[in-house]
Amino acid sequence: MTISKEVLRIDPVAALRQIEAVLPTQVFRQLKRRGVVVGLSGGIDSSVATAICAKILGCERVWLRC
Repeated sequence: MTISKEVLRIDPVAALRQIEAVLPTQVFRQLKRRGVVVGLSGGIDSSVATAICAKILGCERVWLRC
């Protein structure tokens, strides 16, 4: 299988808009939760996930687990 460099191109603004459109519905309505718990490792992935959740859901609805 060959993976082209094209699959690595991403429009971060469009991706964030897609996440903003579905995250609150998934967390509050489908999962029936008051917020999210993020396992924070200190790496870029968990840091970005935490920032996105805080931006969309509000800091008071994001709990960290290190």
